[in-house]
Amino acid sequence: MRQRAISQMLGALILIVIVLVGAFIVYSYVWSASGRITGAPGVMVSGASLTALPGGGGYMTVDITNTGGVTGFASVAVYSSSGQVFSAPGAPGLLYQIYYIPTAWYQPDPTAVYSAGLAAGSSFSSDGFTWVASAGPWTTAQSGSSQNVNGQTQPNVIDNLQAGYSGGAPFPNPPVANGWDAYAIKEIGYVVVTQPTTFYVDIDGGLLSVEPLSQGGASLTNWLGTGSNPGNLINQWRGEGATQYSSNTVQPGTYLIEYDWFNGGGPAYFSLWTNNPVQYYSPLQIAPGQVANESYTVGSGIAPGDTYTVVVTLTTPRGTATSSATVVASP
Repeated sequence: MRQRAISQMLGALILIVIVLVGAFIVYSYVWSASGRITGAPGVMVSGASLTALPGGGGYMTVDITNTGGVTGFASVAVYSSSGQVFSAPGAPGLLYQIYYIPTAWYQPDPTAVYSAGLAAGSSFSSDGFTWVASAGPWTTAQSGSSQNVNGQTQPNVIDNLQAGYSGGAPFPNPPVANGWDAYAIKEIGYVVVTQPTTFYVDIDGGLLSVEPLSQGGASLTNWLGTGSNPGNLINQWRGEGATQYSSNTVQPGTYLIEYDWFNGGGPAYFSLWTNNPVQYYSPLQIAPGQVANESYTVGSGIAPGDTYTVVVTLTTPRGTATSSATVVASP
């Protein structure tokens, strides 16, 4: 009897040990998974190069790795021994998406466009119609250039898409097979203004808005914060022929920018330019473990052979992380 009792006790102890080990394994897995989901922010400059260009500018490439456990938005800056020579709040160019329906005539709700997703396959609904982004998204250039906008030469043009007018270029194909159909465009990012600047558009119907950098930017779907385009520079959401509009003067600073536009059918024009040069950047969102490979045009302050420090900051809901690398500008 005694031997049987001892055997039963040993069996119970072994069972308890198995349960405890299993619980520890489950706890370790849950804790590890939780750390990956809600962990601290981390970032690393995993590669960088800088080439000096004639006139004092430069061409820079940066590899950014999210080494933490939370998704964030990355910004890039370059410093010399005398101070900052370059700052980019995101990746080069504005980010835009095109949504369409093969139906004319129809005008979507601007709130629906403002809150639409930007990935391929995104859609929004308005009054029973569904507008679909079959491909994309795309990005613009980092800065504008002199172009023909509806028959007039304009400076610093960043958007210049047309169907049925002079100047500009045909809409992309895909996703818009017919530039005379009904479709809408959502374009978001940052704009760096270095001197008092006026923004211009030639459009059928749209909204151009900016907000200070601190006012939003946490969500790609509601880029400027709550509401629909709360910081309107140009508010012309109505169907009409291509018409030119201008904004009030925007003072120097870094702003969130969103440009929402629609064509209800027929000829179309979607353009944006400024009287002074500005720099445009798209949200550089990086998930844990992801590597972003970005290239930037640095306007001035770069000399061959000089040493510079590239600093990357990752801003997340759980705080910020920074990383730096030293580069020597090659000729």
